Amino acid sequence: MELFIVELARYVIILVFGIYTFYAYRAFASKDRARQNRVFAVQRTLTVLLHTVMSLLLIMENMSLVYIFLWLAELAFYFIFIKIYQVCYKGLSKLVLNNMMMCMMVGFIILGRLSYSYAIHQLVLAAIAMVLCIFVPFFIERFGVLERLGWQYALAGILFLLLVFVIGVEKWGSKNWISIGGVSIQPSEFVKILYVFFISSLLAKSTRFKHIVWISGVAAVHVIILVVEKDLGAALIYFITYVMVLYVATMNVAYLGAGLGGGALAAVVAYRLFAHVRTRVAAWKNPWADDRK
Repeated sequence: MELFIVELARYVIILVFGIYTFYAYRAFASKDRARQNRVFAVQRTLTVLLHTVMSLLLIMENMSLVYIFLWLAELAFYFIFIKIYQVCYKGLSKLVLNNMMMCMMVGFIILGRLSYSYAIHQLVLAAIAMVLCIFVPFFIERFGVLERLGWQYALAGILFLLLVFVIGVEKWGSKNWISIGGVSIQPSEFVKILYVFFISSLLAKSTRFKHIVWISGVAAVHVIILVVEKDLGAALIYFITYVMVLYVATMNVAYLGAGLGGGALAAVVAYRLFAHVRTRVAAWKNPWADDRK
């Protein structure tokens, strides 16, 4: 019976993910605000359903009350911050908010499967980060100088990323963690904010080709550092973020095409060079047969 439930849940998860993705594109089909809000409400319902199904699998696997607590704590996190962010961030994209929260909820489940302590640690850090981000609009509105610190953001981000070569530790094939006072963090996660501030601030000033070359070179330094650390997931996120922000700033399809083509080539090279990338691709191609944690 348990095996039947697990197999059924797998197909339910796939179905819910598919429907959620459909509604992510469905949000662009109409400019009517009421219809869009209904789409976003369906997305949130699907997120809760998906998280609940996956949490029940964890509870069945571990047969422990602590996983019930974890499920309820993660749901509370979801509902609280979905509401708060819609109040604090006026005019925010509800689609981006929904997608962000969906990724976080899935991340909690993945870490929970690895270890209960990992999930709790991530939940606490995510809650702290979300609280801090509530105050971002306040500081941006009141301190205009923050919009003009493009190169300073870049320098701070690069130095922070380089910390792993001094005090970094390796986990799961990537040397992208530092440990301070018993707390392990990934500098790349914090630098993401500085990185977005860096590229958006400088592209807002000018989109001349020479200016873009300089910005692209410094952005590439961020990506190269992450590749050397073997943090290829973060490197991909940084690269795609730059390409998309550059396209939005210039509306030049040539930049978008060059970026996507270069990214595809880099992905092939990474697959050839790094064994853990090949392992992850194999797990992605056949997730049910691969039971590695």
